Amino acid sequence: MQPERRATLLQALRVLDIETLAVSTCAEARSLFQISPGVELVLTEVSLHDGNWSDVLRHLVDNGIEASVVVSSQRPDEHLFSEVIWRGGYDVLVEPYEKAEVRQILEGALRAAQRNAFVNQSMRASN
Repeated sequence: MQPERRATLLQALRVLDIETLAVSTCAEARSLFQISPGVELVLTEVSLHDGNWSDVLRHLVDNGIEASVVVSSQRPDEHLFSEVIWRGGYDVLVEPYEKAEVRQILEGALRAAQRNAFVNQSMRASN
C-alpha cells in the first residue's frame, strides 16, 4: 500500500482503537501469522508486491488461521467483491475511507472471526 494511503487507513484504525501490525508483502504477512497466530482480522490490498489478497487468504485457510479478511480497493469493483465473498473473505473496503464505513466493516469482521473461532472450538470440544 502506498505510504499516504496506508497512513489514512492506519489513522482510521487508531480512532477505532484497533491494534494494527502493518506489512507490505505476502511474505511479511506469512511471517507475522507465524509469530502472531491469534490474528482475528486481516486487511489487505488487492495487489501486493509478491502476490495478492487471494494468496493471503489461501495462506490463512491452509494454516487453519480463523481470521476475517477484508480487501482494500481504490475503486468499487463488483467482480472483486463477488470473488472475495466467494473465496471466503469478509468484505471489500473502498477508498476514500469513511470512518463510519471502516468501523462498520471492521467491527463486523472482528465479530465474525470471533464467532467462527468459538463455533469451531465448540465443535472440536464436542468430538
